[in-house]
Amino acid sequence: MALYISIPLFIISLILVIKGGDIFVDASIKIAKKTRIPTIIIGATIVSIATTLPELIVSIIASIQGSYNLALGNALGSVICNTSLICAISLIFTPTFIKNKTSSFKNYLLIFVLILLGVFCVGIENGSVNGALNIFEGILLLILFMTFMYVNLADAKKEIKDRLNYEKMYDSHTHHETEEPVTDKMKKLILFFLLGAGLVAIGSTGLVESAKAIAATLKISETVVGLTIVAIGTSLPELVTTITAIRKKNNTLGYGNVIGANILNITLIIGTSACIAGTNLLPINFWTLVVSVPVALITTSLFIIPMTLKQRTYRWQGITLLSIYIAYIIFIVTMTLNGITI
Repeated sequence: MALYISIPLFIISLILVIKGGDIFVDASIKIAKKTRIPTIIIGATIVSIATTLPELIVSIIASIQGSYNLALGNALGSVICNTSLICAISLIFTPTFIKNKTSSFKNYLLIFVLILLGVFCVGIENGSVNGALNIFEGILLLILFMTFMYVNLADAKKEIKDRLNYEKMYDSHTHHETEEPVTDKMKKLILFFLLGAGLVAIGSTGLVESAKAIAATLKISETVVGLTIVAIGTSLPELVTTITAIRKKNNTLGYGNVIGANILNITLIIGTSACIAGTNLLPINFWTLVVSVPVALITTSLFIIPMTLKQRTYRWQGITLLSIYIAYIIFIVTMTLNGITI
């Protein structure tokens, strides 16, 4: 596929993903609010799944087609982009106090799965580093994904029960909305939900095909394309959600969204890709092992540990994370321009 075709296809596909993701997220939030799910749970589950849909579909399609480097680069690159670019913007402009303490488990789970991924990536064969994820490691990651969702649903159930008990104590009738039958408005929201998902699916297919063509034409690795333009492109829904959260002064939603999305990127997306790869294994590039995985772990720790221990975020975190991201992108570009395959 020539560049004059692949580049416009990439742009059109990206627009479909962004617009579809926007419709999907908006419908997801409205549906979730109609069921009166708490904000922090919306951020860590519904919105995270919705905004991670582009990465999931892109990686699944890439894995099915055997483009494992693109699938892994997309997921891992999105984690780095979400943390050191998207969260950095929020931290720089609006550092804030974090009142919710129930998210500590999810914070440490994210660090744990990143360390676990690093362990899985290390492999020694014939005296040289030759990392790969097998199907059993993929299944373990998917089990961790299900554990994450179970904990979120348990938190949601507890918070909803506590609120309803509070309302009942004060003879409040505000919870009656959840007892109403499905209205025409809800049906419309479900249609938008499906429309958004469809646009994301179509756009993601185009992204994969055009990204592979661009990589082949420019003679650069699919890993680089996945870590950079595809990762940034598929992370735009998280960026939009975070900016909206900043405007509405609801950073908790934005942080919960990013943490949840990153856990999903590692457990659901990489786990699914490893399972699809099956006996072929999901290969791990040397530079992914020694650079991208450590960068993901370092930036995640810089973001999560102060927030968890001090119950607040700081502007210095945002400046540091953004600096790391810029240095990371410069490193990738420099290595590529010098003919070193990443």
